[in-house]
Amino acid sequence: KEELEDQIAIDGRNFKVTIKLAAKIDMRSLQNSQAEGHQQALQCFDITMRSVFRPILDKGDAVMVGKRLYFSKQPMQLNPRNSNYGKFVIFPGIFQSATICRKGIYMNNDVIYKAFCDDKTVLEYARVCLRLRDIPARLDARQVQQLREELKGLTIECKIMGSTRVASHKFTNLVAPNTTFELTSENESPRIISVADYYRQKHKYKLQFPQMPLIHVGSSSKTMYFPIELCLVPRHPVQCDIADETASSCKARKLKIISVNEIVNYGQSKE
Repeated sequence: KEELEDQIAIDGRNFKVTIKLAAKIDMRSLQNSQAEGHQQALQCFDITMRSVFRPILDKGDAVMVGKRLYFSKQPMQLNPRNSNYGKFVIFPGIFQSATICRKGIYMNNDVIYKAFCDDKTVLEYARVCLRLRDIPARLDARQVQQLREELKGLTIECKIMGSTRVASHKFTNLVAPNTTFELTSENESPRIISVADYYRQKHKYKLQFPQMPLIHVGSSSKTMYFPIELCLVPRHPVQCDIADETASSCKARKLKIISVNEIVNYGQSKE
């Protein structure tokens, strides 16, 4: 069967899920590195082997960044020099890749490290990135553009008023504090309203930073705006030089590779 359909419920809402067959891979090509399609088969094997990470991820003991798995149980504390992001932690991780040799398929596993920025409110994140002493009441045009660049590509967690839930969305843009949108409801005609007025009327909440830009999340074609004070930047990987903190001898590196392989526990995986 090349197409599967199912229904799932998330937070009381029902969603239809459709899975379609994307490709058929001939895994027999792995027997010959010169065979046509062996690279696709090798990639398929690589993806299958990464399924052993699932139990660790489900327990919350690790995070995935691309194809790499990082263990979050015993992070190394780091406050790097020349950093705009403040406090960091380093997670050790594992990178695996499959390769075809004369005697068969080999897995190349190596220990890796990545710096992660701690959770911060967007207001605190802005203060640190812009190198300000205190959280300001407003930002000038240059600061807004700089913060926009810093937030680009990040996931933003937005607090839902009247609920303990948070909604996770991709950051889209920073927009003016007086931005308006069309509010529609079952019992009223559509009307244009500002975000500040919406929160004041709907949630009886007065914005604490009314002159700060709003966070636009999700699709750029939709008007999903959140007050900056209700948004959080969750822990995420960042680029910085951690070579001095993670350097080790060949013997120590070998022991670390053995250690991360034991954590993954390839031999006992039921995936």
